[in-house]
Amino acid sequence: MKVNFNVNVTDFNGVDIKVNGMEVNMADELQKIMFFAGAGDGMSNEDKYLAYKLGRKIANNDQEYTAEELSFIKLHAGKTLAAGVYGFLIDTIEGNLK
Repeated sequence: MKVNFNVNVTDFNGVDIKVNGMEVNMADELQKIMFFAGAGDGMSNEDKYLAYKLGRKIANNDQEYTAEELSFIKLHAGKTLAAGVYGFLIDTIEGNLK
């Protein structure tokens, strides 16, 4: 499935979310989540390596993901993202952004 994570996160009105004056980019947020996935939560070494590989894939702006990779991203992003950002992620994956 083709997904472009290199998009700025917007609020309910379509306005870019900013932190300290900088736009919040979904790819940047996912890279951080994948980089730190498994810290202290008992994640298997295989899943830690998958998180690492997915973080690199996102950083390289690769847009082709398997259903399993997207499920992994959703699962681990859901552990750390606020509802608004997580919802934006799901809409990005499912192509619901306007």
